[in-house]
Amino acid sequence: MSKVKIKGNSSGTGVLTIEAPNTNDDSTITLPDGTGELIQADASGNVGIGVTPESWKSNSEAFDIGARTSLSDNEDYITDLCNNAYYDGSYKYKDTEKAVKLHMYDGKAKFKVAPSGTADSAISWTDALQITNDGRGLSQFTAKAWINLDGTGTIAIQDSHNVSSVTDNGTGHYEINWSNNMANDDYSVSATSGHLETGNQTDSYSITSIRGSGISSGKVEIQCIRARFDVQVMGDPYIVCLVAFGD
Repeated sequence: MSKVKIKGNSSGTGVLTIEAPNTNDDSTITLPDGTGELIQADASGNVGIGVTPESWKSNSEAFDIGARTSLSDNEDYITDLCNNAYYDGSYKYKDTEKAVKLHMYDGKAKFKVAPSGTADSAISWTDALQITNDGRGLSQFTAKAWINLDGTGTIAIQDSHNVSSVTDNGTGHYEINWSNNMANDDYSVSATSGHLETGNQTDSYSITSIRGSGISSGKVEIQCIRARFDVQVMGDPYIVCLVAFGD
C-alpha cells in the first residue's frame, strides 16, 4: 500500500502549504515544531498525538494523547474517555498507576475507577457514579430518592426525586412509592416533619419509618406523631421531608 508522508526538520524554517482554489476565508491548522513524530496513525485508523497509539481492538477507533489519555469509540456504540487505560478486547493499564474511565452509552454515563496496576495487565473497574438518562445520580454518596410533602387535607407533593406517588393511609400515615425501585429493602431512610401553621408553633412532629412490612424495594411507609404538651396523637403535618440512600 502506498503511503503519504509529510516530513520536516525541527531546526528548519521551511513551510509546506496545501491550498484549495477557492475564495472563501480558510481555516489553518499549524503543527508546531518538535522532535520525532508529532502525530502517528496505525493501519486500523487509531491515532496517537505525541505517542504511538496502543493496540486497540480491531473494531475500536481510538485517539491516544500522550502517555495516558485516550478517547475511543468501541463496539456497540460505546464512547470511553480514559486515563491510563486502553481496550484490546478487555481493558488494560497503559502504565503502572491508577485508572479512571468515563463510560458513555445508551444515553447514560458511568464514572469507573480502578486501583493502581501494572502496565498491560487487566483492569477490574468499580462503578463510582452513574448518571442515568432521566437525570438520576446512582452511587453510595447520592440520594436515591427524596420528597417534600404537604400532608394536610388532600396530600400534595411539593417537590421530589424518584417518587412516583404518595398514598394517604390515614391520619399521619403515608406511603411513599418509588419511581425506580431500590435493589432491596436494606436501604437507609431519614425523615422529619413540622406543623408550620401560624399560631401552632408549640406543635411538633416526629416521624418513624416502619421497618417490617413498611419498607420494601418499591416503597416506604412512615407515620407522623403530633406531640403537643403531654398529648401525643397521630397527626397530619404541613411539611414532611424524607430522603433515602441505598442501592
